[in-house]
Amino acid sequence: MNPGDIDIFKQNLFTMLRKQGLIIVGGIATMLAAWVIAANALRLDVTFASRSALLGSAPILLFGIFYPLLTSHQDKRRIFIVSWFLVATFFNVVWEMPQVLFIDLFHEANQNISLEKLPYFIAWWGYTTSDLDYLNTTRYFILAEVSFWIINLLSFVGIYHILRGHELKAMLWFGACATMQIYNVICIFIPHGIIVEQGRNIARDSVLADAAFWIMNLMWVLASSAVLFLAYRRVFELYKSRNNT
Repeated sequence: MNPGDIDIFKQNLFTMLRKQGLIIVGGIATMLAAWVIAANALRLDVTFASRSALLGSAPILLFGIFYPLLTSHQDKRRIFIVSWFLVATFFNVVWEMPQVLFIDLFHEANQNISLEKLPYFIAWWGYTTSDLDYLNTTRYFILAEVSFWIINLLSFVGIYHILRGHELKAMLWFGACATMQIYNVICIFIPHGIIVEQGRNIARDSVLADAAFWIMNLMWVLASSAVLFLAYRRVFELYKSRNNT
């Protein structure tokens, strides 16, 4: 990538991120607010309302993540790869980090779920009431969260390279980070629940708990798998173009 291409890429990336932010933040905030209002008006069960809000938000999140690939933009693949790691990091900062940094606050709230607290915690309760490691803020929950942060932090090395025109280095790094994301979920996070906890990490009071757990975790695997495929596909294209010159 020459300097002119880098500037164009940055502009296109930031434009796409603003659109994704509007979809994800605006759409999910609207969904959560609607369920808070409905829960209070109809005196719904708080756990049911929180899980329903999460499951209603999942398609919005999925659409927001993959939005770049759904456009006709000529650079949509590279933009999607970079935007995925930025969206994942945003999720780390906004949703995951507060639960660890303010663990006592969240532990107290998780053990005393109520309609009065719903407006403040609905963004978390949909998943935490489904995954009992999160609900009980266990040591494993902390380890799992920190491992996700480290992987996404490493992805910024790839972002550094792509914004400086070192596309091959960037794509190799993005592919490696996507591989680690998939491994973290498929080979550690989910097997820990199945093998170590024998499935007791998922709440058994409602099918909505199973849906929340599997949909949210497999969504990250789907996004990471798409990034892995596209990043290494680009690596092969770059190597092929070099060999032909």
